[in-house]
Amino acid sequence: MLSKEMYSLLVKVPRNQQTVEYSALIENDDKTTYQLVSEALNDCGFLKKHGEFIKSSAYSLTEKGQAAVEEHEQTLHNQEVMKTSLSVARIAMLAAVFSAIAAVVSLVKMFL
Repeated sequence: MLSKEMYSLLVKVPRNQQTVEYSALIENDDKTTYQLVSEALNDCGFLKKHGEFIKSSAYSLTEKGQAAVEEHEQTLHNQEVMKTSLSVARIAMLAAVFSAIAAVVSLVKMFL
């Protein structure tokens, strides 16, 4: 799974083979962005550089980068679905408990 910082960098790059300039990738700290871009280029192979120098180049996502972004988004979606399912299960459990309490109360009333 991608780190939050790497995902926020890669999501800024267009997915349809268009390019984006380095200046559009800078978020808060130029040094951190430089390190992330360097990692995405060299270590991970997520970006393709269209130019000679990192800070003066345009970038596009590689197929590997696009797959990583899509996988990360799918993982986030799955986590959200699991949270929702857990909430629904908790509500169902509470409903079952209240139903059982109501059944016990009605049995007690029937014998008194």
